[in-house]
Amino acid sequence: MKKAVLTFLLLLSCILTACVHGTGGENTGADFTPAPSDASEKSIEDFNNRFGMRYDGLAETEDAYYYLAYSGSYLYYFDKSTGDRGVLCSKPECLHDAYEDNEECGGYALTMGKSLNIWGGRLHFIAYSKANRKYALYSVNPDGTDRKLDTLLALDEMEAYGLPERYDYHRGILYGWNQIEKVRAGEPLVQTSVLSFDPSNGQMNRIYEIESSENYAVPIMFYYQQYVYFLLEKTAEEDGELFRTIELRRWNIDTATVEEVFTGKADPGIGSRFSFWVESEDRIYLMPRSVREGTKQMLYLLSGGELSELCEFGLRGSGYLSDNAALTFWTEDGEAQIEIRSFEGELVFEGSLDLKLVKDLRSNESDRIGFSSVILNGSDLIVCFNISGNEKTVFCPVKYDIQGSQEEAILLAEYAQSK
Repeated sequence: MKKAVLTFLLLLSCILTACVHGTGGENTGADFTPAPSDASEKSIEDFNNRFGMRYDGLAETEDAYYYLAYSGSYLYYFDKSTGDRGVLCSKPECLHDAYEDNEECGGYALTMGKSLNIWGGRLHFIAYSKANRKYALYSVNPDGTDRKLDTLLALDEMEAYGLPERYDYHRGILYGWNQIEKVRAGEPLVQTSVLSFDPSNGQMNRIYEIESSENYAVPIMFYYQQYVYFLLEKTAEEDGELFRTIELRRWNIDTATVEEVFTGKADPGIGSRFSFWVESEDRIYLMPRSVREGTKQMLYLLSGGELSELCEFGLRGSGYLSDNAALTFWTEDGEAQIEIRSFEGELVFEGSLDLKLVKDLRSNESDRIGFSSVILNGSDLIVCFNISGNEKTVFCPVKYDIQGSQEEAILLAEYAQSK
């Protein structure tokens, strides 16, 4: 059964992954005069939700993986056929990331929004243009050539009070969110907004906005057909018992309206906000990103307006979702454990992952090994590790082949950030 489910996941990966590749001219440097946007004709390409889990920027073509660390300054590539990896820069004489903030490098990104997209055969990301003193949408060919500024972003007061998080490209528009602390009539509030940006002109639209003194977690987003789903949560107490209140809504692209999907509460004992995956309009899977000690990790199903328990995991870890699969992952004392189940609850894979490659990147044995994202992409499992020491933090996505040998680990990129 394990082999059958994995084969199914691999087929889904081949079907759903955008396989695009392009070529181009010479890299032109770090700051540019705005050029006519290639995004003026909107694409109907859908966002790859597998790469929307957590903050790291990941993208894939038929030939390569691309990586932008959630706290990073360079865009990296990994060539699938040759195993070559490095900064995505077409300048042969460039020192790339040999020192921090090399603004002359073609792969220098200094990203905000933690997102990396592919459409129209080009990679797209957000960075700051010093020449224009504005944040902007940039693009580059998958081979690192012809980097250019496409569109300046109209961010109004956000540039001073709180920049957007994420810029996910779905059917011609970029989507994201932000939270800003405000004070009204002497009361501290948090404004939570779901946003859209037109990549052809940089104009912003607030899809949804709420100001509240309650402790709302940051929105979690998912893209399905003509809908942009977003989940808001908060911790509440009832009869001395803590629980999570879930508010799931969606933006209907066709009608330009916000629609209510579900409001309810999760069982007591849930430790953190949910990830979720939309299989269809009436089958939405949810999984806590972490659970409290002494409780089990659980996969939930939202169907027919009811939230129910679907299956229980043996491993208490951080929860992630992908096509027809849910997983829980945990690292402790230099060891990594993982458990993967299908949406039907069948066990797909469980065991430990080899961390020797990650441990070898430590400066000292006391450096702490953590992780920021876990992505199941067909038979590829990608774990974005971070190694925190006294002098620097190393960000390193590592790929495992869960259909082959679980001991095989391949380093996709390595980025060091001084403290």
